[in-house]
Amino acid sequence: MANIRTLKLNLLADTTDFAKGIKKASGQTESFSSSLKSNMKSLAKSAALAGVAVAGMAVAFGVDAVKAALEDEKSQTRLAKALKNTTKATKTQIASVEALISKMQFQYGVADDKLRPAFQRLVQGTQSITKSQGLLQTALDISAATGKDLETVSLALSKAYNGNIGALKKMGIPISDNIVKAKDFNAAMKVVTQTVGGQAQVAADTFAGRMQILSVRFSEFKEGIGYKLIPPLTKLMDYIEGTVVPLLGQ
Repeated sequence: MANIRTLKLNLLADTTDFAKGIKKASGQTESFSSSLKSNMKSLAKSAALAGVAVAGMAVAFGVDAVKAALEDEKSQTRLAKALKNTTKATKTQIASVEALISKMQFQYGVADDKLRPAFQRLVQGTQSITKSQGLLQTALDISAATGKDLETVSLALSKAYNGNIGALKKMGIPISDNIVKAKDFNAAMKVVTQTVGGQAQVAADTFAGRMQILSVRFSEFKEGIGYKLIPPLTKLMDYIEGTVVPLLGQ
């Protein structure tokens, strides 16, 4: 009988402990479930906020890209017009100039919106696309060596080509007074080559130069995106002007 009583007591104790364990486990499960729901809500809110932030960044990038493309288009149009007016340039010649500018901007890390005005200065002074192409390289070397603005250097070169060698000497090039008085442009160019030849490439090969080249490449990428966004935006503007605006006026 004692053994049976002991067995009953043990069973009752085990059953009580088992019930307590079930209740405790149930409580922990409910707590975990509640915590999980709370965390999921927080994650959902965070994801929504992140989505809004990403969308906002995308819109801002798109706006900047379109602006960059429009400025690039304006820059190209301005140079093309100058080439036609100055040298009667054909579409093929204008395309060759753009190809040169594109090559130079990636080689030296100088943006095309700086190269185009510089080239325009040169072609207006020389009246020649071919001569201006060679002088643009010289302008890049002088600019890299002296820290002078590329367009300012190009203007000085343009003036020197037309006899004002002093304008080039003011750039810091050690041109003799005899060359200045003789208005000898070829002699001045020899001094320039000896003094600053290759400086643009040297600057491009530095770490800072390589970073600038990357910056130029990113800018070109942005412009490319902007050009792709212009057609649908143009259609939207046409719709607004042709359909929405007339309705508002009724």
